[in-house]
Amino acid sequence: MSGKTASMTFTTSGTWLCPAGITQVTLTGAPGAGGGGGGGAGGIGFSGAAGGGGGGGRSGGGGGGCLAYTVTRDVIPNTTYTITIGAGGAGGAGVASGAGGTGGPGGVTSFGASSFGIGGTGGTGGGSGGAGAGVAGGTSGSAAGVVGKNYNIDFPPGAGNSGGVGGTSSGTSGANGVTGSIATSIFFNVSIAATTSGGGGSGSSAVCGGGGGGGAGAGGGQGSAATSLIVVSGGGGGIGGAGGNATAGGTGVAGAAGANGEDGTGGRGGGSGGGGGGGGAGTTGGARGAGGAGGDGSAGFLILEFVD
Repeated sequence: MSGKTASMTFTTSGTWLCPAGITQVTLTGAPGAGGGGGGGAGGIGFSGAAGGGGGGGRSGGGGGGCLAYTVTRDVIPNTTYTITIGAGGAGGAGVASGAGGTGGPGGVTSFGASSFGIGGTGGTGGGSGGAGAGVAGGTSGSAAGVVGKNYNIDFPPGAGNSGGVGGTSSGTSGANGVTGSIATSIFFNVSIAATTSGGGGSGSSAVCGGGGGGGAGAGGGQGSAATSLIVVSGGGGGIGGAGGNATAGGTGVAGAAGANGEDGTGGRGGGSGGGGGGGGAGTTGGARGAGGAGGDGSAGFLILEFVD
């Protein structure tokens, strides 16, 4: 025995053969983080002489982050142990119509029979913007993104916020999308930097009603940095798409698609809501903007140490 500490880091699943004479190991591990929810699509602009713009889609919720923790386990010399590294959850799909997809949960990290909890939960997709109707603008997305839940200690990610409402047929602008919320957490009396959140999409002005801007994607939950105990912010949320518009007697212009949420260590940002479609005037209403996809969650890891 040399008395030196040997250390091995696993970022993919595999096996470990315990050397002769080793009876105890120290394990530091984290499960996978949840994926962010996809953004909801914008609403279609109303077709008619007094058409309102569609409402902006709502952003998805941020994925749950995961914290690493350390345990000591007894081992048997000359025994092979299976190591499983939890995969990160996939981001929820952005959609051309309807509500965005829910982010996938993170996978479990384990060493033999020892499991490092459950992975972070995926954020829920944002709701679709409402269609313009008559002189009224469309409503904003109907469902907020639900935050993912972290394992053990709760560092909640930001929740998705609403897209802007559609403009009226009297020529007022569609409302801007709302910025996604962010989360600042305290870990052992240390403030962790807030997760970046995307900006809301701009509402459009037009003679016959501008479409509402898409809601901004929320930031993902904080989690452990890859292969360390350092706690970091999750991925940032995507920017909401701009609302489309239309002129008197013209065809409505489509709302812009929302941007995708970013990937990042820890929880992941939700995709932003798509921009609302512009209102047409006696012809065709504007098409809806698609929601952005949520960012993927990061995989877990395991650090194995023993005294040789």
